[in-house]
Amino acid sequence: MIYIKGKIMNQQLKWMKKILLAAIVMLAGIGLQPMEANAQLHENAYLRVAGKEMVIKGEVLETEVEDGMGGRATYDAQTNTLTLDNFHYIEGQGTKYYIYGYDMSIYEKLTVVLKGTNDLRRSDRIPGGTTTVENGAIQLEDNVCMEGVGKLITNTTITMGTCEIKDCTIEVQGVYYGMYVPHGMTINNANVTISNERAGVLSAALYLDGGPFEIQDSILKVKTNTGYFNGFLSRMADDNREHLGNSEQWMKLGDDIVVTDEEGNLLNLCGYAKWENYYFCFSKDGVKEAYINCEDISPSVHMVSTSKSALTAKIKEVQALIDAIGIVQLDSENKIKAAREAYDKLSELGDKADYARKQIVNYEKLTQAETTHATLVQKEKERLEAEEAARKAEEEAQRLAAEKAAEEEAERLAAEEAAKKAEEEAKRKGDSSQKENEKNQGDENQGGNSSGDKGITVKNKKYVIKTPKLKSVKSKRKKTVTVKFTTSKNNTGYQISYAQNKKFKKAKKVTIKNKKSKTATIKKLKSKKNYYIRIRAYRKIDGKTYYGNWSKVKKVRVK
Repeated sequence: MIYIKGKIMNQQLKWMKKILLAAIVMLAGIGLQPMEANAQLHENAYLRVAGKEMVIKGEVLETEVEDGMGGRATYDAQTNTLTLDNFHYIEGQGTKYYIYGYDMSIYEKLTVVLKGTNDLRRSDRIPGGTTTVENGAIQLEDNVCMEGVGKLITNTTITMGTCEIKDCTIEVQGVYYGMYVPHGMTINNANVTISNERAGVLSAALYLDGGPFEIQDSILKVKTNTGYFNGFLSRMADDNREHLGNSEQWMKLGDDIVVTDEEGNLLNLCGYAKWENYYFCFSKDGVKEAYINCEDISPSVHMVSTSKSALTAKIKEVQALIDAIGIVQLDSENKIKAAREAYDKLSELGDKADYARKQIVNYEKLTQAETTHATLVQKEKERLEAEEAARKAEEEAQRLAAEKAAEEEAERLAAEEAAKKAEEEAKRKGDSSQKENEKNQGDENQGGNSSGDKGITVKNKKYVIKTPKLKSVKSKRKKTVTVKFTTSKNNTGYQISYAQNKKFKKAKKVTIKNKKSKTATIKKLKSKKNYYIRIRAYRKIDGKTYYGNWSKVKKVRVK
């Protein structure tokens, strides 16, 4: 409940003394020197934060208080500014005030700057039901401006002479009072939620005592418990009933402010007389001179700026998109891009753009996600490039191997062709010894075999061509046969004949030119077929080739 009370006499005297003192100082300074821009603390100025004295009787003792959890409160006397930066303080009975200021400034208001989330609570807020305006979490006597893009949370009363709230978020859950601001309140571009839990005489969630009230570009939600009156906003006026219909002089609502109850029903300003005073509240019924009871007055009032709601929705949307990124992986690109585009689009909000960007408290998560994703993309690029290089190297190795195999095959075919031509040349010359070799060749085609070594005569000189023996003929690999045989130092080379029949029809030959070779491999055979193998030696005498007798035949089955 917001309660507005008439000015009490001692408060009036206090303010009169301040005004007189200020006037004397100002008059004394006129014509002598310009007023300094720095704050001038009253001789009784007093500031205590979290139980530590920062200012006593106008003298600054401390400029910083740490909360032991990484947060801190700092005071600048030159600008009369108290900055709360993620400051947390929860204390029990025995510490009366968390922040307590008295006559902080005559010429300037005290500015409280909020950064991050600040949590000021009392653990002794309920005992005996005594938690009222006198022992709330924050009590600042004079004019106060609460600003910044941070948040303040408290579970007891905030008391101020006049209060201006802008850009920040305030959440107050008091006992008998939420906020006690007797001399005027302004809310601009802020989110404020105020409630009180217990009902008592003149208890209220927001208590205004005759000062003006103004709200624009903001969201204010107030909920009060039932007391002697359960109005959202109450004001003690003088004994002039005309004030019931003339609220414009003290209440100014922005053009886009919509006033509803908690269920969304539109509310109208109303007033009634009680205890010789007049009160302003909200109900569905509009303005009335008096109420017999308070049941028709709405216990909850939401003053919502449509533009502020839209701005808040955009801010929440950006924060949600950033949170949705989650653990950054290669496929997080679309989520990161969506969050970045939404954040950059805040620049279209004009004069609210800077404020909106500062509200994105998880923005660092977006920048870290972008950095992490860029690193992952680079590593993936390097991995793919390495794979591509390895693939090309493998292809090049295969190409070179194929070229080498082709060259070897060409050499083999050339050697066979050369041997064939040599045989044809010998046949053409009609050498008798060569004819004898051709006869042996005919024997080969017929499948005949001779035993023992072969003697020949060339130019009246006798020679012996020793017949080699097949030691083994085996097929250990598909389409391949390995032949092992004996050798003789006088032989020039060897010739292996193989066919799929015992008579060696359509037989094929392999020539071994290295006379020291004892092994030969026959390739490109037919799998699962039987082959017959034999071998003979040859000698070159005076440029001509003479063949020896064939060895005994061995049979082998090819894998």
